[in-house]
Amino acid sequence: MASKPSFFIGLHNIVTDKKEWKQLLFYDIDKDEHFSNTVKKFASEFSNRRKLSYVLYKTKHGFHLIYLTPLEPGKWGEYFELHKKKFDGYYSGHTIRMSRKKKEEQYLISHSDAYPAVYPLCTIYEKRFNITFKNIIKMAAVYENYPSRNL
Repeated sequence: MASKPSFFIGLHNIVTDKKEWKQLLFYDIDKDEHFSNTVKKFASEFSNRRKLSYVLYKTKHGFHLIYLTPLEPGKWGEYFELHKKKFDGYYSGHTIRMSRKKKEEQYLISHSDAYPAVYPLCTIYEKRFNITFKNIIKMAAVYENYPSRNL
């Protein structure tokens, strides 16, 4: 019997400054905690080469890697494919779960605020992980209901 989906708050990967739309790169990595050093090293090197701010944190079933610097759609596609190959994942990259699952503890693995980060999205992570982003860009984000059967 299929389980009934639970709904969470999700963030769609598009943001706007009311003049144009940009995309944010998200990647949901379903690996155990022993994989954290690999993900941390990749995120640091990837973000530095491409001038992206990010937050990487542990979730109930793996990691969320959220790049907070807006991208043109072509760059988003290129960068998403690199993550897909690196982490051998099955993830669309269009929505990331923001709210916590039942009994989920999230903790920060690493982050970088060296490059522009979308406000107000960055404030969620500032409050959640007690970090600061100094170089912010004000843009509107698109939130949505996010169904999940994987509790």
